[in-house]
Amino acid sequence: PVTRLHKIGIITIAALLTLNLAAASTADLDIFPDHSSVKVDSFTSYEVEITNTGTVDDIYDISSTYSDEIRVAPGQVPEEGTLEPGESQTVQVWFNPNLDRQEGQYTFRIDAESQATGETYSTEGTVEVIRDHNVDIEVENPGSVCRGEEAVYTVFVSNSGTQEEVFRMSADAGDFS
Repeated sequence: PVTRLHKIGIITIAALLTLNLAAASTADLDIFPDHSSVKVDSFTSYEVEITNTGTVDDIYDISSTYSDEIRVAPGQVPEEGTLEPGESQTVQVWFNPNLDRQEGQYTFRIDAESQATGETYSTEGTVEVIRDHNVDIEVENPGSVCRGEEAVYTVFVSNSGTQEEVFRMSADAGDFS
């Protein structure tokens, strides 16, 4: 018969195995540089070092925020085999902002999910997006006009970029003066 002592022993062993598995598969991520800048029509790169700080071999799946603007290679660490305890591997990260990305400073996250435990370990980087060419157009509506009257729209053009701009304006109807 299973005694109370046997039940306590089984529960203790199960708890220790669970704790060992959770503690056995930890990771540490370091990003370099932690801050960079990029023009909208270019890219900047980072390196993320992933270290298996646990006590067992593991494989980590790598992902990021802004997944349409950030590319990570490789997407799995290691690509083949497992990452041994104490072993590190570096992945390359490229931030290539979308053309409509507004100028400013953004924080992004790189995640490494342990295949052994499902735990996610993260690091953050920042990127400053610079727009060299940035022309803004605003149109002031004339309100209502009667048929046959002239409708005059006022168009404001401003250059908030860092370079001088030359541009040509056109419209589907009417003329510019």
